[in-house]
Amino acid sequence: MVWAGQTISIFGDVVGGMALSIYILKTIGSASAMSFNMFLNLMPRLIAGPVAGVILDRTDRKKGMVVCDVIQGVTTSAVAWMLFTRSLGLVHIYLWTVIGSVVRMYYEPATYAIIPSLVDKEAIQQANAMQSTGRSVASVFGPAVAGFVFGLFGPWIAMFLDALTFWVSAACICAAYTRCEQKSAGYSESRRASGVEAFCEGLAFFGRNRLALYLLLMTIIINVAMLPSGIALQYHLINALQASPELYGITWSASSAATLASSVVLVSRKRWKRQSLMLVTGTAGMGAAMVLAAVTRKAVMIPVVWTIYGFASPLLGVAVSTLYQEITPAELRGRVFSVRTTVSTALAPFSSLMVGPLLDSVGSIRTLTGLGLILLATAIWVFATREFRSRDVIAAEV
Repeated sequence: MVWAGQTISIFGDVVGGMALSIYILKTIGSASAMSFNMFLNLMPRLIAGPVAGVILDRTDRKKGMVVCDVIQGVTTSAVAWMLFTRSLGLVHIYLWTVIGSVVRMYYEPATYAIIPSLVDKEAIQQANAMQSTGRSVASVFGPAVAGFVFGLFGPWIAMFLDALTFWVSAACICAAYTRCEQKSAGYSESRRASGVEAFCEGLAFFGRNRLALYLLLMTIIINVAMLPSGIALQYHLINALQASPELYGITWSASSAATLASSVVLVSRKRWKRQSLMLVTGTAGMGAAMVLAAVTRKAVMIPVVWTIYGFASPLLGVAVSTLYQEITPAELRGRVFSVRTTVSTALAPFSSLMVGPLLDSVGSIRTLTGLGLILLATAIWVFATREFRSRDVIAAEV
């Protein structure tokens, strides 16, 4: 039920987000407005992340996720109403983005922290892969539905559908059964700790566990290169290769279809013994896709190249989530996952802001190539790091 609710909610996010992006371009016509909106979407992670981790470990995660869905359902309904009455302004869009970003600071780590209370330990990787599958299904069909709804009925209907998915998600999560593992003795002690102490406990875990620290460093580097890649690819396709917006949509649909296929493969298997191989393959695949997209001279080949990016993404995401869940004690998962989310994306807002001037100054070919080389270098580092390989040995012995 939790998986169904999350999939429906993500589908609504894709539909609503794309419809709102089209609305900004059509009514305001400013790429800077879209870039700043992305900055606002990422920046609250630096501010609300530590607080979210403390709250996550002091509250019932299931109830907290329901509250998050309700908040986003209310705010998205308000945006839909303002679109219907033609009273929506750019400030309203920015406010909606900030509220949604702050709410997701609790919701996203909660979706991972709650998994061990939903499934047995040996099924954790499959559960993570199912989450990735849900995201992929939503990403494959969401853009097409968004364009269809926007063209026939207008943006307010698209945002209304987005709001409706939050209410459905809340109902699905309410109906889910969870084990009460978080009400352990360690959890009770964490309830008595102050907010600062609780957050410091999450940070201290990374100091005690070298694998967790290396995972954190790896994801920081990856997010710096990965999150701006969408802006760079859009610029490369439309400005450098003179492709149509439709081809850009096809590119991401093809990538999402590849992500879905990769997720299905992961779901069909139990825990892979070589998680480091998944990390290396996923990171290197995404980096190679960026470099190939940069050197490709024909726009029609970009969707083919970007399927590599889509297929590699779940390999990386599932491996990172599985390793975190296996090495983190149950009573610390909320704080650790929140610190992970906050710190791993700390530099992403600034890299997203910088990619625009970088594209204008050196061009999309060099920018995409540089981003891809960062990921390829990261893959080499992971392959050469003993801590990642030693975890494979432990898994093989089990």
